[in-house]
Amino acid sequence: MAHWSWLALTVSLCLWAARAHPAPAGDDETLVVTKIDATETTSEVQTPSTEGPTPPVKLTQMDVSSEVALRYAHTAVVTRVRNPARRAQETTFHVLLPETAFISGFTMTLDGKSYKAYVKEKEEASKIYNEAVSQGVGTALVSAKSVHTLDINFGPAVEFDPDLICISVPVPVLNSDLNPDLSFDSFPMKSSQRNSARDSNHFTVSVNVEPNTEAIFNLTYEELLERRIGVYKQAITLNPGVPVPQLTVRVHIKETQPITTLRVPELRSGNEIDANENDAQNTNAVIVRSENGREATVTFSPDLEEQRRLMAVYAEKARESRQNARNGLGFISVEHDHDQDVGALGQFVVQYDVDRSVNGEILVNNGYFVHFFAPNLPPLPKHVVFVLDTSGSMSGHKIDQLQEAMRSILSDLNSGDYFNIVEFDSYIKVHDLAEADTPEPTDHKRYYLGYDSDEAIDLKRPSPVTPLNIEKAKTIIGRLRAAGGTNIYKALNIAIDLVNRGINPPADASSTTEEATSELPTTVSVSTETNEDSARPEPIIIFLTDGDPTVGETNTHRIINHISEKNVGDNKATIFSLAFGEDADRTFLRKMSLRNEGFMRHIYEAADAALQLRDFYRQVASPLLSNVRFTYPPEQVKEDSLTKHKFRTYYLGSEAVVAGRLVPDQPIDFEPTIEGIGVVDDSKKRRTYRLKPKASTGTGDLPLERLWAYLTVKQLLDERDAADGEEAQNTFKQKALSIALRYEFVTPLTSLVVVKPNATSAVDPESVDKPAENSFGSSYQRSLLPMKWMGDLGATRMETQFTSTSSAPSRTYRLKETTKRSLAQMFA
Repeated sequence: MAHWSWLALTVSLCLWAARAHPAPAGDDETLVVTKIDATETTSEVQTPSTEGPTPPVKLTQMDVSSEVALRYAHTAVVTRVRNPARRAQETTFHVLLPETAFISGFTMTLDGKSYKAYVKEKEEASKIYNEAVSQGVGTALVSAKSVHTLDINFGPAVEFDPDLICISVPVPVLNSDLNPDLSFDSFPMKSSQRNSARDSNHFTVSVNVEPNTEAIFNLTYEELLERRIGVYKQAITLNPGVPVPQLTVRVHIKETQPITTLRVPELRSGNEIDANENDAQNTNAVIVRSENGREATVTFSPDLEEQRRLMAVYAEKARESRQNARNGLGFISVEHDHDQDVGALGQFVVQYDVDRSVNGEILVNNGYFVHFFAPNLPPLPKHVVFVLDTSGSMSGHKIDQLQEAMRSILSDLNSGDYFNIVEFDSYIKVHDLAEADTPEPTDHKRYYLGYDSDEAIDLKRPSPVTPLNIEKAKTIIGRLRAAGGTNIYKALNIAIDLVNRGINPPADASSTTEEATSELPTTVSVSTETNEDSARPEPIIIFLTDGDPTVGETNTHRIINHISEKNVGDNKATIFSLAFGEDADRTFLRKMSLRNEGFMRHIYEAADAALQLRDFYRQVASPLLSNVRFTYPPEQVKEDSLTKHKFRTYYLGSEAVVAGRLVPDQPIDFEPTIEGIGVVDDSKKRRTYRLKPKASTGTGDLPLERLWAYLTVKQLLDERDAADGEEAQNTFKQKALSIALRYEFVTPLTSLVVVKPNATSAVDPESVDKPAENSFGSSYQRSLLPMKWMGDLGATRMETQFTSTSSAPSRTYRLKETTKRSLAQMFA
């Protein structure tokens, strides 16, 4: 299932050299692309060796070098292995990538021969692949569709042609309409694989290393680091499999403003929320700062003893994670494999921020510009509508974790905010805080799957944030019980009604037009204009669910269209969707949020789910500006080249980034205009700000062009996913494809193709641009019974497998005790 929620830069290096099995010596040009699997065997029968034990392939060196310039990170991963045996052996190069990173280069050097990867359009590569298969030419590929699925496809021939090798790297959509000539294997991600890092994708290549030779893998990828809760973060997950004689990680940061914050916490597991200033720091990391404070280099080179210590620490964390899963605090898999935990060091993290004394920064270089904007203003008051799923599948630890998180989130609401609590299952209820003054009912309402009441919903007035109201709300949250179906459409419909109804502010809270008395920068002007929404708090809908719609309107396309058509106007609410666990339809939720100015976040069903929810809320807790618009002089900036330059809301701790191309032969000292609605001081008076910062010429080799290309492709892909209709989707797709090919970015529209030197053929699987129905790689249509019932009753999916395109997946469910009680209640 598609999701693009991870905002940190992560790469996991995993080379299972110690477990590489011998491969028969053969053509020295042969490459084999396959999956990592400790139980896997080669496609050829192994001849028993009479020469004694074969020494394994040895991992001799691993270097990670990352250049971060203006938040734009270019990372190179170089790994060297050596085969000391007198026979060829297979080894695997495995990189765990963040979903937001674009691979921009890959080369392999085998026995002195280099194999370079190229980027081609998926449809073109697929056509060549199909032609090769029809001619009986052996081909192979790995297609990692998401963090959950790794697909392996082989053509019909036994031998592999090195001219036809393709690696299709991670994309946020799943496979469908598979070629019947291909053998296909899809399997759910193992629990231990999840321990390696959340929100990640896999890049994997397996090759034969000839006797007494060296193999070198070099992978590069790029990403714009996103500011989150006040810092940028780069995380490199080190999972070499064995201690490495030479292991070095180097991160070099270069900014035009002084670096004010620089933290390197102790290695983390990758399954934790972001580190903060209170976490212990990595004492083995060496930090060197430049004299001007604008550059810093962080180096980490653990020796063999330190690597063994870190591996033991990581293994203990993995053991605790598995124990939590067995206790019902996370995903359970019948295919649990501990091998993936062996040899993992952890996640190396660098966090930093820059000086914010100026109102944004505009840099110009080589015909491109980038505009960074992160003002420091008082927060706007907000009206938060919490829409909480309490269907049967939320029973047990999920409802407990939701209650724990909501108690903390309610405490973090700001004075001047307003809130509503909407609970939904088969029914919808807008809670009245007066309920907290009455005893908790002992005979809870009985729920029936499939029943959709048409009775009118009482829209309660939003409650202002006061200590007493927060305590009452916590009491109501503590009474939530899980049962029934999932009426998503009606719940969101009611939430929009609450937003449109407003807060009915008292007379003394009306808007003001007087000039500001606080001292403001000279580049900021305050408008005396008033508008209808100047007295309204910022509307935010936080929507949490763990399943699909099963009651009322269940067509996700119609739900998205209706809610988006209703949520319009000056008081349009931002909708943030929280997909709790593995069964929520993340494709649907992501599109819902994209169409309504928000984003989707995957909340993993784990022991720290409550912390994940609270960490999400911190990102949206303080809106500083609304209706933000960047305007650039058209005679100097190509308007059609601008990345996103209108933002519904800017939040504290984040950063707005706009990039574009300049008109040739025009002055570069242009002055854009930034407009937005904000407050002057703690009086909560809303004004229209107009800022006019000046552009400055960047010095040195700044990556502005590639930053612009990355941001443009990323946003075009979001617009494609949010668009309604094939024609609109195709327009965004073609624009993104053109730029991705030009800059050699591997995206959902392109494929990374490995070719033999001087060869031009490429291969790829069937197009994987079509979304699937679930996160386990299958594309079948789920039936209402029993799948949807199981989803709403909290069953844990144990297994999903299929080996041919004509058969549907088989599944096994294990019901928790709480689920059994829910079933007994329902059918009593």
